[in-house]
Amino acid sequence: MNEEKVYIEKREYDFLKQQDNDFYKLKRADFAIKIYSGAVIPPTHPSYNNDRIKIEIFSFDFIKLGEYSIQIDGKEYNIKSQNLFNNIKKFVSDNLEVLIGWSKHQTNSNLNNNGYEGGKSRSIQIKYGQLVINVNGQVSDLGSLCDEFINEIKTMIINDGNKTNENFIEENINKILSTPTPPVDEEFEKYCKLYQDRFGKKAYIAEPGGTRERTIEAIKICLDKNEDLLDKLLYPNNDDNILY
Repeated sequence: MNEEKVYIEKREYDFLKQQDNDFYKLKRADFAIKIYSGAVIPPTHPSYNNDRIKIEIFSFDFIKLGEYSIQIDGKEYNIKSQNLFNNIKKFVSDNLEVLIGWSKHQTNSNLNNNGYEGGKSRSIQIKYGQLVINVNGQVSDLGSLCDEFINEIKTMIINDGNKTNENFIEENINKILSTPTPPVDEEFEKYCKLYQDRFGKKAYIAEPGGTRERTIEAIKICLDKNEDLLDKLLYPNNDDNILY
């Protein structure tokens, strides 16, 4: 059997190879975001990276987040916290119906009639479960709407990309501590939650004779020292450190 050899340019080969790789990653992902936005100019142009956004996330679970790539204005960004990952997913989930509407609106006739804005390229691709949504943002009627969606995710990443889970917990603690003192019952619930978030255990009122106020003060000391001292503070004379 004769084998026919086909020769193509390396640039075209690299493009096809990347397309194949992207298809494979998209196929096996339960949740994926691919966003691109940037001026249509050569990569060698001095302003090429200005306002250029390329975001690719292929994961449904932050713990398994291994394949992602984020470049904004020529800089690499990260997703270091469950909080940011969840916020991005929630934003996408909250806007699924809008994205579906945009995608359904973009028939061939619509794309042809709207023409392409040559100055700036935009594209949004979302996969949620088995649902795949594609939006071409290089058109006159949806260009600005795509910019709003893309910029929202961009802002999240720039503001919180390098924050760890611990940073978010600390910010939450500081925010709660800086709020006006609420009634005792609400304050007790607030500090019990802070204690559980920090140490993974439920707080309690010492028996007998314990009070919510005493537990609150003990939790404040634990948070300030970043050490679980609740048992010792509530039962200072108990050498066995029994958790009641």
